[in-house]
Amino acid sequence: MVETTEDFSQLRLRFTDPIQHDYELVRPVVLFARPIAARSRETDTERGTVGDKARHFVTGGMLSLVD
Repeated sequence: MVETTEDFSQLRLRFTDPIQHDYELVRPVVLFARPIAARSRETDTERGTVGDKARHFVTGGMLSLVD
């Protein structure tokens, strides 16, 4: 299995734009079926936010992550 739990606070330092942040937030959920609750804890992000962004990504693709 691909490692999906790299320290998000360290990964966040490498982001170049907000869409990249949101994609990396939901990537383990949509690609590796990581539980939303686990990803929420790993990233210190509300469960509802992670779930909403993951659903938007699945139904609308990358452009759905644009605010």
